[in-house]
Amino acid sequence: MKTSFCLWFFGMSFSLFAQPYPEPDFAEKPMYYNTATKQSMPIERQMRPFKEESAGFTQTFYYREPQSSFLIKKSEGVQFLIKLFNTVEPDLILFLYPLTPSKDSRLLKIHPLSKDMTQGLVPFQYHKVAENIYMLTVDTIEPGEYVWYLKSASYLFRVE
Repeated sequence: MKTSFCLWFFGMSFSLFAQPYPEPDFAEKPMYYNTATKQSMPIERQMRPFKEESAGFTQTFYYREPQSSFLIKKSEGVQFLIKLFNTVEPDLILFLYPLTPSKDSRLLKIHPLSKDMTQGLVPFQYHKVAENIYMLTVDTIEPGEYVWYLKSASYLFRVE
């Protein structure tokens, strides 16, 4: 009786404390999370834009290729997992912008000195799923090209 109770308790502790989401391999690297398969996948990463321009209060960043190689179907949900180094809130270091496709690149125009720092940002919700790991959900997104913009790198994807 004791043995069966211990085995039952041991099994329950694994199921109760098991992490329901895969842990990202690297910190500050958003990973697409497919809710149907319960798997996360890396999205396109570019360390820096290949070209930057400043005109007045507007900065323009150019990313290679007119279309991202990573496609997300809006019908499957637009969710990401991210691991952070410390307990800073994701919306303070992670910004989601739409990109403007051109003939041979994708453009991001931002206005860093604007009074409204959220101008052009795509809103997202987040909740903590484990220690320093957050689920990011983007509900209001249209088909197009997007970039998660961080200081260290840019992560690009396409939504259809």
